[in-house]
Amino acid sequence: MIFRLLIATVVLAPLPLASARPWSWGLMATVVGLLLVVWGFGTWRGGTGPAVGLRKTWFVLLVFGLAAGWGVAQMLPFTPRAWHHPLWRGAAS
Repeated sequence: MIFRLLIATVVLAPLPLASARPWSWGLMATVVGLLLVVWGFGTWRGGTGPAVGLRKTWFVLLVFGLAAGWGVAQMLPFTPRAWHHPLWRGAAS
């Protein structure tokens, strides 16, 4: 039921001005956030397991981990300046 409500929220999101206004975007984000909290609480209480296991999502998690790791590496102060994004140099000055 919660999954269907999540899908319905995403499908209906473009109706209020394509969720481009702060109120409609905020409403959609709030509904999705609340549904995900309810889903997570139900899973934590032992209702059901995750919808998709790690065997099917390992590649997505690996790519996300690499991207997040690269972002962290760019923020570290002891990395070479050549690794830093050019916008950080402008922000530092």
